[in-house]
Amino acid sequence: MKRLILSGILVALALAVACAPRAVPGPVPPPAAPAAPTVAAPAAPALSPDEAAWEKVMQAANQEGKVTIYVGGLLLGNTGSVVIKAMDARYGLKLEIVGGTSPVLAERIRMERHAKKYIADVFLASQALLLPLRDEGMLQPVGFLPAAQEKDVWFFPPFYDPPGNILSFGKYWLVSYVNTNLVKPGEEPKSYLDLLKPQWKGKMITTIPALNNLPVTYSSLKFNKALDVDDFFRRLAQQDLKMVASHSEQATSLSRGEYYLGILGQEVFFNNFIREGAPLKPIYMEEGIPLRNLVAYGFLNEATHPNAARVFLNWMFTAEGQRIISEANNSSPSRKDAPDFSPVSKIITPQAKIFFPQNETIDLEAARVMREQVIDRLLGMAK
Repeated sequence: MKRLILSGILVALALAVACAPRAVPGPVPPPAAPAAPTVAAPAAPALSPDEAAWEKVMQAANQEGKVTIYVGGLLLGNTGSVVIKAMDARYGLKLEIVGGTSPVLAERIRMERHAKKYIADVFLASQALLLPLRDEGMLQPVGFLPAAQEKDVWFFPPFYDPPGNILSFGKYWLVSYVNTNLVKPGEEPKSYLDLLKPQWKGKMITTIPALNNLPVTYSSLKFNKALDVDDFFRRLAQQDLKMVASHSEQATSLSRGEYYLGILGQEVFFNNFIREGAPLKPIYMEEGIPLRNLVAYGFLNEATHPNAARVFLNWMFTAEGQRIISEANNSSPSRKDAPDFSPVSKIITPQAKIFFPQNETIDLEAARVMREQVIDRLLGMAK
């Protein structure tokens, strides 16, 4: 009996399975896509030896935290304050500026070094003052500066003396100015030869030959055959020409009305007075205007802050540095990608004659000898 019941259950189960709806097979999922190959991020380009060295300079400069420069004019006053703030904002570096006349600062460096005091890191002066310091063993190579290597951005590319101790660059005009309270429109000299007229005797001020403006103008006029330069300077010396030992003193005296004409001045000193409202105006001489670029930086050896000094020098060559300095100085920038704030640029027309420096042919030693010969000649004319 039990066997019959079990058999019946099995038959019923079989019938239930047979009668149940069959499941319809779903779509077969596509095969999984192969995993995307792992792409490594592109490796950063390898630094050149110079770039790698510069990274170390930046790190060391951060540790030094300060740089001290001796300067005779370019970074004094308002300009110095602006640059100090810029260096702190950009690099967190404290910039200390020690000002004075360049010849006095050169002697100060000698005296400090004789006493084993190494205070100045950089000396901003003329090549004429830096070359003797180099020859006395007080300078060292500036080294690689990234901004100085940039191409096609300069009016005149920076250049080094052969050992690389003196880095020269810049752009500024040697131009004459009138005090507009004393010289009315239409009365301004239009030619260097006009300076020889009796009406200007005893009314002109310039700088001593040692400050280089007169020698550079002499050489430029002579090289370009603009006039009989020996005769001109000989006669100019008979005009009771006042000579002072400071570019700033020349600009200050003219702005005060102590003289009518400031001849062959460095624009940066006069343009600052113009911005402050002084009655000064640059004038164009028909023979042409010398354009100088021999602003020089000497990198002192035994410097206390050598890396911070290099960072400061490099910043001076950047577009940012040139813009800030040009605006603060009311002067012409050295780079083409920085704006020009100089009043002198307004009198330079496309027809103007400009005496350009020829850096690629400059032999600093020969230039020094020539400068000394010119100074001797100028001083001899004044006797």
